Amino acid sequence: MNKTTLPGIFSRYSQEKYDTFKKWLATKHGQTIYTLFRQFSETYRNAGHARCGANLVGNRIRWECSVGEYVGFKVSNDFLPMLARQMVIDQPDYGDFFTFHDTATKKALEAAAVGTQI
Repeated sequence: MNKTTLPGIFSRYSQEKYDTFKKWLATKHGQTIYTLFRQFSETYRNAGHARCGANLVGNRIRWECSVGEYVGFKVSNDFLPMLARQMVIDQPDYGDFFTFHDTATKKALEAAAVGTQI
Protein backbone atom coordinates (compact mmCIF):
# COMPACT_ATOMS: atom_id res chain seq x y z
CA MET A 1 0.00 0.00 0.00
CA ASN A 2 1.29 3.46 -0.83
CA LYS A 3 1.87 5.52 2.27
CA THR A 4 0.81 9.13 2.28
CA THR A 5 2.30 11.75 4.55
CA LEU A 6 0.45 12.02 7.82
CA PRO A 7 -0.79 15.63 8.21
CA GLY A 8 -0.46 17.16 11.69
CA ILE A 9 -4.22 17.26 12.15
CA PHE A 10 -4.19 13.44 11.88
CA SER A 11 -1.23 12.98 14.25
CA ARG A 12 -3.31 11.19 16.88
CA TYR A 13 -3.69 8.27 14.44
CA SER A 14 -1.18 5.68 13.34
CA GLN A 15 0.18 5.82 9.82
CA GLU A 16 -1.56 2.49 9.16
CA LYS A 17 -4.97 3.81 10.24
CA TYR A 18 -4.49 6.98 8.19
CA ASP A 19 -3.53 4.95 5.12
CA THR A 20 -6.62 2.75 5.59
CA PHE A 21 -8.81 5.85 5.82
CA LYS A 22 -7.27 7.42 2.68
CA LYS A 23 -7.70 4.15 0.77
CA TRP A 24 -11.38 3.97 1.82
CA LEU A 25 -11.89 7.66 1.04
CA ALA A 26 -10.72 7.07 -2.53
CA THR A 27 -13.48 4.51 -3.14
CA LYS A 28 -16.92 5.36 -4.51
CA HIS A 29 -18.41 4.49 -1.12
CA GLY A 30 -15.94 6.74 0.68
CA GLN A 31 -16.54 9.62 -1.72
CA THR A 32 -20.32 9.30 -1.30
CA ILE A 33 -20.06 9.35 2.50
CA TYR A 34 -17.59 12.27 2.42
CA THR A 35 -19.88 14.23 0.11
CA LEU A 36 -22.77 13.66 2.50
CA PHE A 37 -20.56 14.62 5.46
CA ARG A 38 -19.63 17.90 3.80
CA GLN A 39 -23.20 18.61 2.68
CA PHE A 40 -24.73 18.00 6.12
CA SER A 41 -21.94 19.91 7.90
CA GLU A 42 -22.52 22.90 5.63
CA THR A 43 -26.28 22.68 6.15
CA TYR A 44 -25.85 22.65 9.93
CA ARG A 45 -23.41 25.57 9.85
CA ASN A 46 -25.61 27.57 7.48
CA ALA A 47 -28.50 27.07 9.91
CA GLY A 48 -26.56 29.25 12.35
CA HIS A 49 -24.70 26.71 14.48
CA ALA A 50 -21.14 27.69 15.40
CA ARG A 51 -19.94 24.27 16.62
CA CYS A 52 -20.60 20.67 15.67
CA GLY A 53 -19.37 17.19 16.49
CA ALA A 54 -18.59 14.62 13.82
CA ASN A 55 -20.99 12.16 15.46
CA LEU A 56 -23.94 14.49 14.90
CA VAL A 57 -23.20 14.59 11.19
CA GLY A 58 -22.52 10.84 11.18
CA ASN A 59 -25.91 10.12 12.68
CA ARG A 60 -27.57 12.24 10.00
CA ILE A 61 -25.69 10.20 7.39
CA ARG A 62 -26.88 6.99 9.05
CA TRP A 63 -30.45 8.29 8.88
CA GLU A 64 -30.11 8.99 5.17
CA CYS A 65 -28.48 5.61 4.62
CA SER A 66 -31.40 3.83 6.27
CA VAL A 67 -34.39 5.63 4.75
CA GLY A 68 -33.12 7.83 1.92
CA GLU A 69 -31.62 7.31 -1.48
CA TYR A 70 -28.35 6.05 0.03
CA VAL A 71 -29.75 2.85 1.55
CA GLY A 72 -26.96 0.30 1.85
CA PHE A 73 -24.14 2.76 2.51
CA LYS A 74 -22.42 2.50 5.88
CA VAL A 75 -20.12 4.77 7.85
CA SER A 76 -17.70 3.61 10.53
CA ASN A 77 -17.50 5.40 13.88
CA ASP A 78 -13.72 5.18 13.45
CA PHE A 79 -13.87 7.32 10.33
CA LEU A 80 -16.23 10.07 11.56
CA PRO A 81 -13.57 12.19 13.30
CA MET A 82 -11.25 11.51 10.39
CA LEU A 83 -13.87 12.86 7.98
CA ALA A 84 -14.06 16.04 10.05
CA ARG A 85 -10.26 16.36 9.91
CA GLN A 86 -10.27 15.79 6.15
CA MET A 87 -12.92 18.48 5.76
CA VAL A 88 -10.77 20.92 7.75
CA ILE A 89 -7.88 20.19 5.38
CA ASP A 90 -10.13 20.76 2.37
CA GLN A 91 -11.95 23.74 3.91
CA PRO A 92 -9.76 25.33 6.63
CA ASP A 93 -12.53 27.69 7.73
CA TYR A 94 -14.18 24.67 9.36
CA GLY A 95 -11.29 24.35 11.87
CA ASP A 96 -13.30 26.15 14.54
CA PHE A 97 -16.57 24.46 13.62
CA PHE A 98 -15.78 20.86 14.54
CA THR A 99 -15.12 19.79 18.10
CA PHE A 100 -11.75 18.06 18.47
CA HIS A 101 -10.80 16.72 21.89
CA ASP A 102 -7.15 15.77 21.55
CA THR A 103 -4.24 18.11 22.17
CA ALA A 104 -2.34 17.15 19.00
CA THR A 105 -5.21 18.22 16.76
CA LYS A 106 -5.72 21.46 18.67
CA LYS A 107 -2.00 22.27 18.28
CA ALA A 108 -2.13 21.50 14.55
CA LEU A 109 -5.13 23.81 14.16
CA GLU A 110 -3.39 26.58 16.12
CA ALA A 111 -0.31 26.20 13.92
CA ALA A 112 -2.49 26.39 10.82
CA ALA A 113 -4.12 29.56 12.13
CA VAL A 114 -0.70 31.24 12.15
CA GLY A 115 0.10 30.02 8.66
CA THR A 116 1.84 26.66 8.95
CA GLN A 117 0.63 23.33 7.58
CA ILE A 118 -2.44 21.56 8.98
